[in-house]
Amino acid sequence: MQKNKFALPLILLLLVSSFNPAYAWLDEDASITDIVKETVFASFGGIWYYVYEGGVYVYDLLIPDEIAIPTQSDTTEDASEKLGGADANATDVDDVAEADIKHLIDEIDADMVHYSMDGEGSTADIDVKLYGPDNIRGYSVFPVKVTVYRNSFDGLPNGIHITKVVLTVKQVGGDDDGNSWWTYTKEIPYWYDDEETGNYVLNGVYINDDTATFNTILKTPDPWASQVEDYATGTIITPDIEDIISSDSPSFEIECSVYGELENWFMATTYDDYGNPVGEHKERDNDLGVVCHYTTSKTYQAEKAGLYALGDFEGALTKDFEAENGDEYKAFEMIAQGSTSDIITRFWATPIHVLNSHPAERLYVLANPSYMEEFKSNIQISDDARLVTVRILKDGTYEISNDKKEAFGDLSDVNIVTALTGYEANEDTIGFATYGIVYAEVERDDGKDLPIWSIVRPKIVVLNDDVTIVGDIINELSDLLSKDSLNVFEKESVNNQIVSLGEALTTKMGQASTYVEKGQDLDMPDVERVAKKAYDNYEKAIETLNDINYEDVEDINNKLEEARNYELSGDFYLESAEAYYFGDKTSAEIAEESGDKLGTSSSGWFIFSDGSIVSEFVEMVPGGTVTIVVVLGGLVLAYFLFKPSGRRRRY
Repeated sequence: MQKNKFALPLILLLLVSSFNPAYAWLDEDASITDIVKETVFASFGGIWYYVYEGGVYVYDLLIPDEIAIPTQSDTTEDASEKLGGADANATDVDDVAEADIKHLIDEIDADMVHYSMDGEGSTADIDVKLYGPDNIRGYSVFPVKVTVYRNSFDGLPNGIHITKVVLTVKQVGGDDDGNSWWTYTKEIPYWYDDEETGNYVLNGVYINDDTATFNTILKTPDPWASQVEDYATGTIITPDIEDIISSDSPSFEIECSVYGELENWFMATTYDDYGNPVGEHKERDNDLGVVCHYTTSKTYQAEKAGLYALGDFEGALTKDFEAENGDEYKAFEMIAQGSTSDIITRFWATPIHVLNSHPAERLYVLANPSYMEEFKSNIQISDDARLVTVRILKDGTYEISNDKKEAFGDLSDVNIVTALTGYEANEDTIGFATYGIVYAEVERDDGKDLPIWSIVRPKIVVLNDDVTIVGDIINELSDLLSKDSLNVFEKESVNNQIVSLGEALTTKMGQASTYVEKGQDLDMPDVERVAKKAYDNYEKAIETLNDINYEDVEDINNKLEEARNYELSGDFYLESAEAYYFGDKTSAEIAEESGDKLGTSSSGWFIFSDGSIVSEFVEMVPGGTVTIVVVLGGLVLAYFLFKPSGRRRRY
């Protein structure tokens, strides 16, 4: 462990600034590592970290190079506890996940604001103000309020009886430029009540020196809704689902038209019985029809991307982690698209995803009730949800591997789809993808159903159905390497097994070389690039094993873990090369990303909130990615070793 003159001042500063003294959680024998972690926890609770390009690594920002850093042996126990949600076991995962998703809902809430509009028609008589949310995410249903004013008042009862209000979402740009979506029409009948007043009566919607207000809901342009409904309720999934996830919701403006009848009063001369003018009185002529049309001019300022990412555990572990992590639930990193102002989905699963395994998965679904709180009495939601895993075939088509459907009926609280998925491959399988799909319909006060939906793809990489080569040896030698020292015979035994590792890893280097050659021969630069990464990581694993000091048991353990990291990183890259080769770009990018995350360092600092979750809300916006790391309660910086898994070619 390296020391540094800045370590003690940093710790003291953190302790002084902490609202909850770190020692409250520490034992008398707590190490410097424990103090650093607990003081950071206490001092930085509730902070939001804004990180460019979706990253959650904050190691270099918070921990200078010279400060005492735990060695890998120091962090072995933390790895099993902190690796993407160790505290979220089968008993408490629902409580932790529900708190997490409810916090995310808080982050997407919006305030009602006045939209600027331009008008034409009878604007001298009628003025209209339109209110809506200050952010509308993706393909969402959103509330609007229309307030109608009488623009002038001359003392005469020239009020206006409103007979109709029409609201239309008008697409701006794209293939459907100018198309009208989700038109809302409110017809308001009126009649002549001759017996009582002799005036027109309009169901109370009469304005003179007052106003009339209309509340309803609209929806952004959405060309995908019917296809998402088919995915949620049908029996197939097609590769087009990736186009939906990566789509951009169209821009739009809102048109508002108000129709009415203007009472046409005038002052007439009053005569006595002899025909002499004695004064004036009010008389009513035929009513005048009035209509005005208003269009918003800056709704784009409220438009937000529906595509978002939640950062956390990514990739997979292999079976050599079964004893340590097999029954833990991880909040998986994921990308999602849809009616993001209305519905948030969150995916959790056990971390071991290999061929012929059946990991447990949980899709959490929560609608955003406060988004339409004012109108909820008029809103009914019907829904369908699906958690489905598909085999990705060499010809680019999908084939159902596992399928689970649910219908909740009420999305006002957290709902869960649970499933045991399956990864059974056939000779045409090149990979797998899992999707969570939620489709619901919101009944508007005019009887029309407006669709809302969410599609999520967790960043899972399905690995070979065996342990890593290095991990296999780690498990075999666990008893022997738990000793303080080894005798000469034990050293020789360990050395012989590790030498065999180098030979097996050389075979993997050959697999990587094959894809390098394919990439070069077929002019497929992505295949060549990631295959080279795989080759380099397998080579680093061998170099690490060759550098072992057999006189030091701790060094043996550390180098084996480091080599396992390199091996698993190489496995992710080899998965990526294969996916690029067969044209499955999305799966390839996920696998490469997992390799990059693991290959950056054999250990690192990750941000975790209560229950060891990372709730990182990332809005995908044109020109870049803006990341907001959302925390629950106190922020935890969990230092851990990302321990990997392995591969033998499966088909």
